[in-house]
Amino acid sequence: MTDSLIRPGKFFIKTYGCQMNFSESEIITGLLFREGYTPASNISDADLIILNTCTVRDTAANKIIGKLGELKRMKAGNPSLIIGVGGCFAQAECDYLRRRAPFVDFIFGTHNKFHLMELLTRVREKRALDDYETVYDTTLRDESVFDSGCTVHSNPGVAWIPIMQGCDNYCSYCIVPYVRGREISRPSREIINQISHLTKRGYKEVILLGQNVNSYGKRFSDLSEEPKSFPGLLRKIILIDGIERIRFITSHPKDFSDELLDLFTSEEKICNSLHLPVQSGSNRILKLMKRQYTREYYLDLVTRLRSKVPGLSLSTDIIVGFPGETEDDFLDTVDLVTRVRYEQGYMFRFSIRTGTEAEGLPGHLSEEEKKSRLRHLMEIQDKITEEESRNYSGKTLRVLVDGFDFKKNGEHLKGRSDSNKIVIFDGPESLIGEMVNVKIDSTTPYTLFGKVV
Repeated sequence: MTDSLIRPGKFFIKTYGCQMNFSESEIITGLLFREGYTPASNISDADLIILNTCTVRDTAANKIIGKLGELKRMKAGNPSLIIGVGGCFAQAECDYLRRRAPFVDFIFGTHNKFHLMELLTRVREKRALDDYETVYDTTLRDESVFDSGCTVHSNPGVAWIPIMQGCDNYCSYCIVPYVRGREISRPSREIINQISHLTKRGYKEVILLGQNVNSYGKRFSDLSEEPKSFPGLLRKIILIDGIERIRFITSHPKDFSDELLDLFTSEEKICNSLHLPVQSGSNRILKLMKRQYTREYYLDLVTRLRSKVPGLSLSTDIIVGFPGETEDDFLDTVDLVTRVRYEQGYMFRFSIRTGTEAEGLPGHLSEEEKKSRLRHLMEIQDKITEEESRNYSGKTLRVLVDGFDFKKNGEHLKGRSDSNKIVIFDGPESLIGEMVNVKIDSTTPYTLFGKVV
């Protein structure tokens, strides 16, 4: 689209939340590049600011509300600044934003990023008429909501690839089905074409994204696509020359098939790491959460995975303080964590999401009790993470180099191992995007340090 009302300038995107949001920000970046926009080096230099938002937990929502206060002050000092809000918070709280943040120029939901230029055009047209009412589109569509070939990948060598959108599980605590809609899969030919194109540009690793990748293929955005399975899609990606590593998130335990388990054993390209959210170690709480599996099922799945894939690195999500959670329920979660020994755990206190079933459940815990339990569980997990990281000392790992690490004194290269550990080491810039062998000589809980060998 070329429109005299769209005057390309500098843009800045602030992204909150999960990998899906970061992937969608890469798509938005590509859309803006295509229209002549250029990235601003910092937010204060931007003519267009977009917040790509999350609302899965109240902490994310609170950060966004705080950021809006900052943007309001920026807008007061620069009335020509254009501000947009997209993503899950925008989808869920469009009316709130229009009422409480009228300085926001446009709002777009989780299915509307490809309508971004139309929204910007409408903003320009309304401004020409001295009309500053917020423009918005939060329609949940069944049409394709996936990459149109414009994505600007931010990581050299590693690419996020959305393969599906939405969720049909309706876990009682989760807002995702309400803000991202019904589960819909991306046609496999689009996925294969995108990955094949990336390999020609030197990409070696792909991370497949979906709210529940294990249920890929039940319903497609293209009605001509035949039903497929997630393992079937993986087999097609494995055959692509140039791809050396495949990761995927997120896997719902209830849909983890034997066929998928067997792929871990037989296919070297599938990385030796898996994110497998458990949410709770208590059967009673799992039932209230509507997770559709038991702790026994989950532990058996972990046992089968590790018997087929020795040294498998596991990570998880856990919610502490779910409504009605007793001390015994919490201790069941502690017990499960100590049995499984995750290398990394993403742990959160329960927060009410308006419109979910959990909002109306009895027995909500105090914030003090939730925080206390969360601290206790995180201390246990931190100790396990530190112990598991020490096991890498002295080992030589295959690392895909993805850039510089500027957090320590001087500049070092960084990358990720097959087991998804961050590895930092010295080396020339020419190694970025390449695979190297690194011998680990020291560790911290979340980072490994070594030398190229």
